[in-house]
Amino acid sequence: MKIGDLVELKLYDKHVEGSVTKVYKNEGWRGYALVLLETKQEVTVPISCLKVIDGSI
Repeated sequence: MKIGDLVELKLYDKHVEGSVTKVYKNEGWRGYALVLLETKQEVTVPISCLKVIDGSI
């Protein structure tokens, strides 16, 4: 998982796509990523909830 990856995740009852803008590495936030959704909203989610669609930058 790296910055720029196109990812898919499930929010409530629908699947959405977005791109990773930050991968947290600090203690307490390790394992989380900030994702910019298609709707221009940002969400912080566990990396385990993300599926990489396209890993090329």
